[in-house]
Formats: sequence, structure tokens, C-alpha cells
Amino acid sequence: MSAPVIAETRLSAARVLSAGTVLIRLERPENFPDPFPGQFAKLKILSAAPNLPPGLCGAGFLDRPFSFHAQTADELSFLIREAGAVSGLFKSLSPGAKIRITGPLGRAEDSLIKGRDPLILVAGGAGLAPMGMIRRENFPRVLLLYGEKTGEAQADEGYLDSLAPDRISLTEDGSGRGGKGLPTEALSRALEALTTPALVFACGPPGLLRECARLCAERPRAKCLISAETFLACGLGVCLSCSFSARDGSRRRLCVDGPVFPAELLNF
Repeated sequence: MSAPVIAETRLSAARVLSAGTVLIRLERPENFPDPFPGQFAKLKILSAAPNLPPGLCGAGFLDRPFSFHAQTADELSFLIREAGAVSGLFKSLSPGAKIRITGPLGRAEDSLIKGRDPLILVAGGAGLAPMGMIRRENFPRVLLLYGEKTGEAQADEGYLDSLAPDRISLTEDGSGRGGKGLPTEALSRALEALTTPALVFACGPPGLLRECARLCAERPRAKCLISAETFLACGLGVCLSCSFSARDGSRRRLCVDGPVFPAELLNF
């Protein structure tokens, strides 16, 4: 993996996918290394519009970590869920807004790069963010199990079609597309039907991750990878704010040892 770089870039476009969720595209800085599945970047808004000087939007706030969602030769994309004052600013940015990017950060996950057939993606809410980095040509069979609390929070169908045509969408209250239920319930059914080894990649709230780990532990054909989240400051493994005790007794830093870990390594 290449060393992370710090660069200033601009917003190319922003697409609102649902209430509180926006997909942003940034101009790719010159010589920015290729990110891989499992990696993330830290973003900081320097100016909300192209002709505004740096102001309150960036003052006093740490850069925020976001998973890479997609990349092209010219752009880097991030799916951002509004979770507070800072993340909520991204949906109001104008094209040309100035943003500082630091990355790629984190450890690339080999299993998500080399390919394994089939692959089951389990995404709860903002857990969709890292799923766009999966290269479909590496995984001939990919199933996305996607859950939200309400239909209002569901990403629009056009976006989901481009992300994963083979999918099951569910909402907890039954108000959205796909019916009522949890993605972990769909995962249980998918695992029961397995006839070959499969890789499960999960990202979302703690309850979803805990249940994914439990379901896969009961089925030897399924290997489960978890994209974990915690507070982190430097993102470089120096400050130790994101360190945690793993199940094997070791100390791990999410920012350099993860953020993707085998499920059996995590304490839920």
C-alpha cells in the first residue's frame, strides 16, 4: 500500500440519496494513491462554496473519517450519512467547495480484493458506504442485504441498481421498499441455503454486526468480515484513540490494523 497523502481538492458533485444521506464526488488530487476495499480517508471542509474563504465550517473541527465508496481516474466518491453538525454540512456544499483529504488510510482487506464466490454484503444504514469499493469483476456472485429503519431513509432505486442489482432491501417498520424485516434475517436465510463457502462483509450499527458475527460463527462455510467504527483522531496509529482490546488479548488500532477485521477477533 502507498503512504497516505494530504491534499486540497474540490467537490465535483453531490447527489442526495435519501433523507440524511448524500453521495459526494471529489476531484482526485494529482498522484493520489489508489484506495482499496476496506480503506478510508479523513475529510475536512475548508470552504462551503468555491468563492468563499475558509470559515466556520472548517474551524475547530477535526477531520472526519469516511470509507471510500468508489473511485475513477478523475474522482473519489464518499457516501455520507448525516450524524451530527459536521457530517450534515456535506449535503449543503456547492460544486467547487474546497475540501482537504488525507488518505488512503487503514489496511486494505485482501479477501475483498482477490475475490471469493459468492460474496454477501450486509449493510445497515450508513453501512452502504464501503460497499461501492467491491469490484464486481472479482466476485461473479454478489448479494446485497440492505436495511434501514424507515422507507424515508432508503437510498433511491437508481443508485441501488448501479450498486448491486442483486439485492434485498428491508425496513424495520415496513414503510419502505422490499417489506418489513432486518438484513440479518435475510442473511440467516441466505446462509441456510449455502452449498459452497462464502464471504460475508458487514457494516452498520453494533447490533447488526454482532448478529452477523453470531450467524456466521454457527456456519463453518461462512467467513465474516466486519467493518468496525470507533472514535479516531489522527488516523495514523499515533494517538491510540481508536485502540481496543481484541478477543485474542492483543491491542489493535482501528485506523492501521483495520477498520476491517475478522468477526471472531472482535469483542461485541
